[in-house]
Amino acid sequence: MRTKIKIAIIITVAFLIFSAIGVYNILHTSTLVNEPIYVLAGYYYLTEGEVFHTGHPILTHIIAAAPLLFVDVNVPKPNEISHPFEFARNEWMYYGENDLNTILFWSRVPFLFLSFFFAYYVFRWVRELYGLVPAALALALYIFNPDIIWTSTVAMTDLSVAGFMFVSCYYLWKYLKTDKKWHLFLWGVFFGLAISSKSTALFVIPIYFAIYIVYKRISVKMFVRDFLIIGCIAIILFSLINIRDINPIYDANNPFYEQSSEFRTDERLQKLT
Repeated sequence: MRTKIKIAIIITVAFLIFSAIGVYNILHTSTLVNEPIYVLAGYYYLTEGEVFHTGHPILTHIIAAAPLLFVDVNVPKPNEISHPFEFARNEWMYYGENDLNTILFWSRVPFLFLSFFFAYYVFRWVRELYGLVPAALALALYIFNPDIIWTSTVAMTDLSVAGFMFVSCYYLWKYLKTDKKWHLFLWGVFFGLAISSKSTALFVIPIYFAIYIVYKRISVKMFVRDFLIIGCIAIILFSLINIRDINPIYDANNPFYEQSSEFRTDERLQKLT
């Protein structure tokens, strides 16, 4: 049997098993305390162009909220909410004619597909290093890992940041092995997706340095050039993802401005100055 056919069979069987486990887990996992906050923030960003601060970059919230654009979901206008966190946690899932199970299911499904995308790269990297059988074993370990199963079926930030960091390291390795500029570009793209998912992605930078030095001991000039390129790509991608909420100055017309007005009083500003 040809190698390509074997790979297709392995990937297909793994996807079917992982999807079955994932859908079951989605349907039987209760709401996590932060899930409604992330999903609502993403939904407001996609529909209103405004977002309240959740403590994380917006990409994961967009991923969770995107399927809800095709589902009948009721939300009040942003300026009608006194506190978005409390509203999201306690009221939004039941607001109007909203159905809790429908919102949860469709906001979690994208992470199941995203997780299998990362699983493919686990398979691909191991196959390139050690061959087909070890790659199939690595894929099996991934799809049956309880922690992976759980993070793949909730609308949280952990899966996306870890997965994009992993894929970025793969393309860094490919770039160092092949010296192809396309791999350098993809390294920057996936680094940008990682930092757009969660700020802790910045901790991968020392790992980049270590991999780079181990695999390619070259001049400081080339080292700085490559890191400037991937940094610029990442910043551009991060900016494009947040483009709808970028203002040159703080926008006082932002409907979520009032939620933090107590921290922006004239009295407080005078104390700070």
